[in-house]
Amino acid sequence: QVTVSGLTQMLDYYAGNSYDEEVDNGSSSSSSTGVRTGAMQVDPSARLTMDDFQHTRTAAVSSVRVPQHVIQLLADLRSYLQEKIEPPVYVSDRRLVKAVALMQVAAYCNGRDTVTEYDCLLLEHVLWQQPEHAAKINDWLLSQLAVDDGMKQVSYLLRGLFARACKSLGTTGESSDSIRAEVGQLKDLLAAKLAQINTNLEGGFPVVLDNLWLGSEESQAVASALVPKLQKTKVAVEQLLFEVATLEVALEAHTDAVTLANLMPKHWADFIRNSPMEEVKPIGTTPLRI
Repeated sequence: QVTVSGLTQMLDYYAGNSYDEEVDNGSSSSSSTGVRTGAMQVDPSARLTMDDFQHTRTAAVSSVRVPQHVIQLLADLRSYLQEKIEPPVYVSDRRLVKAVALMQVAAYCNGRDTVTEYDCLLLEHVLWQQPEHAAKINDWLLSQLAVDDGMKQVSYLLRGLFARACKSLGTTGESSDSIRAEVGQLKDLLAAKLAQINTNLEGGFPVVLDNLWLGSEESQAVASALVPKLQKTKVAVEQLLFEVATLEVALEAHTDAVTLANLMPKHWADFIRNSPMEEVKPIGTTPLRI
């Protein structure tokens, strides 16, 4: 059992600060101000030491991956603190690296080998310079977690794959085999994303509620704020998955470009609108007769 002061001490350490003493584990009967903080008797062998901290931090940094989208979220948060907060909150590169290490430790302690964007919620406790900054950091992070830029990227990928498929089926482009392989990979990615969303919705957002580093009230508030967004994201993922599956079936059946245009009219209209006419004409258009 670790007291609030002990937990704060742990966060500070993993954020880059250090202490010479053991972590407060609730065994002391009073604080430095003379206020009683707890009387629980703890086996000395169960106490956390600086060696425990260092071993955990070293293992986490060496084994936990930090995805690019999490790094981008950190960079955006730093820009927000320096450009939108008055007075500006400066976050150095060194401090940002320490914040990344903190999130790696959080992921490691939760049994994961990859940092998620939800680990960024811990940053409200370590990046503020004045207490009122913490709430602003939390609000900003929740607003960013409610925006799924990954779906925009998938839409761009699908648009490009559709254009290549049209050229391939119209015998003016590359072989459909390589395109079909990429479409299959995109379908698998979306299927995994949908499975993750369903797990969070059906299980009450376990990636947040089961996080060892988030308090029960904090995790409940985060889950309540993100569930409506997740429901909207599920609808978008299902629609994209249907479109990708449609494209995959069309490629496997070696259908013609005109049939594909009828199956996916919005993508066809976008392809016609943004492609050079010399590429479009041989595929399925008919010249106007005056």
